[in-house]
Amino acid sequence: MQVAAVPQNEQDRLKALLKLQILDTEPDSTFDAVTSLAASIFQVPIVLVSLIDEQRQWFKSRQGLDVCQTDRKLAFCAHAILQPDIFIVEDALQDERFSGNPLVCTIPNIRFYAGCPLINEQGYALGTLCIIDRVPRQMTEQDKTILRKLAVMVMERLNEHKRKLQTEHKLQLLDLLLDSIPDALVACDSEGQLEQFNKVARDWHGVDVRHCDAELWSHHYDLYEEDGHTVLPVERIPLLRAFHGETVVSQDICIKSKNQPPRWVRCRGEQLKARSGQLLGALVLMHDISEQKQLEQMKTDFISTVSHELRTPITAISGGLDLVINQVLGPIPEKALAMLKVASQNSKRLQLLVNDLLDMEKLSAGKMDFYLQPCDLAVECQQAVAQNQPYADKYAVQLCAPNNESVRMQLDSHRLQQVLSNLLSNAIKYSKAGAEVVLSYAQLDGKIRIQVEDKGEGIPLHFQEKIFQRFAQADGSDSKAKSGTGLGLAISKAIIESMGGSIGFHSVPGQGTVFYCDFPVVESL
Repeated sequence: MQVAAVPQNEQDRLKALLKLQILDTEPDSTFDAVTSLAASIFQVPIVLVSLIDEQRQWFKSRQGLDVCQTDRKLAFCAHAILQPDIFIVEDALQDERFSGNPLVCTIPNIRFYAGCPLINEQGYALGTLCIIDRVPRQMTEQDKTILRKLAVMVMERLNEHKRKLQTEHKLQLLDLLLDSIPDALVACDSEGQLEQFNKVARDWHGVDVRHCDAELWSHHYDLYEEDGHTVLPVERIPLLRAFHGETVVSQDICIKSKNQPPRWVRCRGEQLKARSGQLLGALVLMHDISEQKQLEQMKTDFISTVSHELRTPITAISGGLDLVINQVLGPIPEKALAMLKVASQNSKRLQLLVNDLLDMEKLSAGKMDFYLQPCDLAVECQQAVAQNQPYADKYAVQLCAPNNESVRMQLDSHRLQQVLSNLLSNAIKYSKAGAEVVLSYAQLDGKIRIQVEDKGEGIPLHFQEKIFQRFAQADGSDSKAKSGTGLGLAISKAIIESMGGSIGFHSVPGQGTVFYCDFPVVESL
């Protein structure tokens, strides 16, 4: 008996075989279909998909043979992988290389063998598709052609296994990567079915939604609006918004999971598309802001308590100072009067701060009352200018309200005046002496826009994104620009939005600023 030589590229060939990760795997019907077909075509009792590793030949598929492997030294296939084409032994008893082989002398009594090498893309012969008979026989050219085609089919299935394995590895790697993200991530496919639900999301929701039916996971968690009380409507669910094409920038929601405290999260997400424009699905990331919410609530509660406690004594102090300054209680020396006026001014500033804090608290809690009724913008603008004229005169700034045509809107006049006064006072504050501040309104694109325009220094670019935040104040060398609570614009934004409008601005540093409030046109008015 002759033992087959070791291929020159043996180490690389073994690496390629091991990389397939197919050795010692379970039977596969796709391979069995080929061996069954070969047995039928060639009318042979034994057909094998044989893979040659360092010590053995292992059968991924076998027809007519009970064992799953044999020693490599006895393997006909070890000879076949040395050949570029089909290796044929017509009568093993008459071939000195195999006549003493136990596989020939005893069961399975091999007489005829034909093995076509399974060669991968790199040119390594990993094994063979072989047909075996217990009687001598020959192969025609047509037989060889058929065997080659069947070997190609086997190789295609090995490549499919490799691709599937690579995909599984990539998915495993992706899962590990997604599970390492500190934020919760959920994603759906092009059909809207949940595809990804990383570890953080599973922990927050208390269940892996991908593997549960709706009835089961609905008992584990519910989604709520930011207030933690209002159930989140289906159309407001961030992932569905993103799937339908919306860009979710910063949506705060509350997740209430079984046996867990409420969790507030900030969501951002978008639709996923291929470069060709084909819809792939949608992705949403959720960042835990529960601690931030708790701190904000603590700060709000503290400010609310302090504000309420301060309001009464400050009002009393301010009123008392006015009485003393007006010398109701008797004459006051000049020096003392000057100091009392400073104290009065500061008490009024403190009173404004407390009022702003209380307004902010009411707006945040949704407790501020709005009385909407028909208003004429021409009248409202003239009133706002008249109320702010003394402040404008103080800084030698001209106020102008050029519109006089009647435009009626459904608004809360008192709250609108509060917003206009804030915008006008800011414009005056940031304007130079002799400059003009214009309050106007116009109808455009199905909405009414009210705007305040100044020619001041404009808003610094680095500060523009913070402009509507609480206590936000731009740095400036001008002392009058530093006065104020830093709450006015935040309050104005909340008021305008509560009345169904929106507020914004555009500003060019060095050229001025325009603040505007947009409201939808109501035809019935």
